[in-house]
Amino acid sequence: MIRAIATIALLSAGAASATTPADDDNITFEPARQTASADISDLLALNMSLADETWQAKFKQPKSEKSSSSDMEREQEATPGTETEVTAWTSAAEAINSKTKLDAVLKPYGYDSTNMSLLATAPQAIKHYTALAFDAQQQLAAISIGDKPDIELKQALDKAIYGAAGGYNPAATPTAGLATAAGREAVCEQSGEHNPVKTIPTMVACVCAVKKGMLAAKAPCGPNTETTVTWQPAGLPALAAWNKLRTRCPVLSDATITASKVEHALNKAKQAFYNKEINLYVGKYNSSGCNGSDNGACIKYINQAQPTYPNSTKRSGLAS
Repeated sequence: MIRAIATIALLSAGAASATTPADDDNITFEPARQTASADISDLLALNMSLADETWQAKFKQPKSEKSSSSDMEREQEATPGTETEVTAWTSAAEAINSKTKLDAVLKPYGYDSTNMSLLATAPQAIKHYTALAFDAQQQLAAISIGDKPDIELKQALDKAIYGAAGGYNPAATPTAGLATAAGREAVCEQSGEHNPVKTIPTMVACVCAVKKGMLAAKAPCGPNTETTVTWQPAGLPALAAWNKLRTRCPVLSDATITASKVEHALNKAKQAFYNKEINLYVGKYNSSGCNGSDNGACIKYINQAQPTYPNSTKRSGLAS
């Protein structure tokens, strides 16, 4: 369970790892990769080389500037395809309009103009696969990705993680789910006016940090001797404590943050919720409670385990 929340904490650090400077809480994005369609010009040329001469003639350019009667007749014929298709087929016809060019097209397949008759049984199969490849290429070209600018993506991710842009801010009380400045016990256990699952940092703070004056052995994150990962007397853990929580989370082998990884981590975090009677819990709960000092460290979310659980509708950016 702690690992699930820790995964969220790691994601909230952007591409940060354990070696990231403590004051680096900025989310950055890798440059967008351009999607390139495959070059099927060789396949189109091979297909054209196996077509009958009548079909090839529809796309071959006149060898002289003088127009013959056959050229005029060809121009008057119905267009044999769409503009895109005609352009592609004309290029394919140009690629085989001499013996040298034809041999170059056939050579990769072990043939040339002297033995291409051995391909007599292949035209239909090659035509079929060429058509599939051409259609796939056109479908890819028609796709509109519509990526948003990085600044908009960062703002959306910041809001999903922190509740607002700007990264972790222990003073942003309403944004973090605290109705007023309050300590850990009031926010994470009593929960009457507070929403401890509104943001990921507040959730992590409830599970992984304890109240001021904790017993050393009660630290759920870090060594048992750790005494600084605490809430402030009337507020979230200070920035230095939050940075310790971030850098002690498990380091992902692939630090690239993607939308699917964020979605997976959020879903995993939702699975860390469980109910007892009418209350919802996240973290280390025992029969005595979870005040983060003498008892376990957890979130006690009152009346949120009915009629179904987990009820995470109050989590900023997290659908139930």
